[in-house]
Amino acid sequence: MVDKNKMKAKNFMVFFLAIASVLLIASSVSAAELSTIDSVKIDGIEAYENTTANHNPAITAGDKVVVEVLFTATQNTSDVVVEATLEGTKDSIDAETSSFTVEDGSVYKKVLVLNVPYELEDEVSKNLDLEVEIRSGGLEDSEEYTLRVQRPTYDATFMSISSSKNVEAGNIYPVEIVLKNTGYNDLDDMYVTASISGLDVERTFYLGDIVALEECNEDCDLEDTLRGTIHLEIPFDATSGEYTLEVKGKNNDLDVSDSKKIVVNNDLPKQVVVTQSEKSVSVGQEATYELTVANPTNSLKVYRVVTETSKDVSASVDSSVISIPAGTTKKVTVTAEPDTEGEFSLKVGILSGDGVVETKNLILKAENKSTDGSIVALAIALAVIFVVLLVVLIVLLGKRPKKQSEDFGESYY
Repeated sequence: MVDKNKMKAKNFMVFFLAIASVLLIASSVSAAELSTIDSVKIDGIEAYENTTANHNPAITAGDKVVVEVLFTATQNTSDVVVEATLEGTKDSIDAETSSFTVEDGSVYKKVLVLNVPYELEDEVSKNLDLEVEIRSGGLEDSEEYTLRVQRPTYDATFMSISSSKNVEAGNIYPVEIVLKNTGYNDLDDMYVTASISGLDVERTFYLGDIVALEECNEDCDLEDTLRGTIHLEIPFDATSGEYTLEVKGKNNDLDVSDSKKIVVNNDLPKQVVVTQSEKSVSVGQEATYELTVANPTNSLKVYRVVTETSKDVSASVDSSVISIPAGTTKKVTVTAEPDTEGEFSLKVGILSGDGVVETKNLILKAENKSTDGSIVALAIALAVIFVVLLVVLIVLLGKRPKKQSEDFGESYY
């Protein structure tokens, strides 16, 4: 009984091995029946199987590479696909062609583009496996190749840009950056510039040298990552809204940049206030406007006051240059005189340095009141005449002769 069981087990093992051998042979035949890979080129450099590191095509991390596959079909087959895969330790990047039809004995070339993954954290270069596969249904043919991936010659990455999301107008805005050398070589004399587009705010500072890898012990001050803080001054007149904060790193070998969105809030009052912006006068008379200029900053400010008018209006200011202490205000008087009738626009600009703080538009209406003046003069003349006539009448009445009384004596008849 035991011998029969042993015989059955032995027969089962023989049967299993036979089936496995048949499947292996069928798989090999099938693969051979589909195609033969003649060559694989990486950016024009031919790759070989089982080569040493000195003969591997070199590629750069982060770049795009062109994989050119040349193969010969060994049978007539439809729905053929060529696929290339870069096997990284973290990610696998692949690309494949659309399906096509091949004929036995014909030679085909297919081109694929792959993005080389960046996985070089603690080394400047390493080997990366490339698998090329040609398949159709259950048939397939594949080969593996070794590539040498290395860091870009000069490269850097902003690991972080640390700053608050919101900032108030007139405040100092600190921006902390962390820049890492991700290239093959050291980066000498790196400068970092932070700017806010739309606000004309920009500042540059010197960051220093960044080595390619952290190669030192605890007593060494060389690092492949440096950090620094730059302070931006947000203008007091900045308009509330969303802006782009851009940070750039630069030296003689590379330029690198990154950006983030920030929000500027401005709850400050207007710096220039006009008591009355519209005046009406007669031609030849002066109109006076009063402006109040505020200095909301923390330091003394000097402003220039300029006017712009048409040729029919002359204007002047009592103080073309004013100095205002921090947190105080000062009044400016603008005088305008029209030469003709009409409505005129008068612009008053408040300047600080080379920038315009604020511009105010004043309206001047000029009327010709000569007709009204004649009427007034005529009325005055008539009044004078009336007074004169009244005086004459009074005088004449005063000189009127007195009526004599009759004397009646006694009469005797």
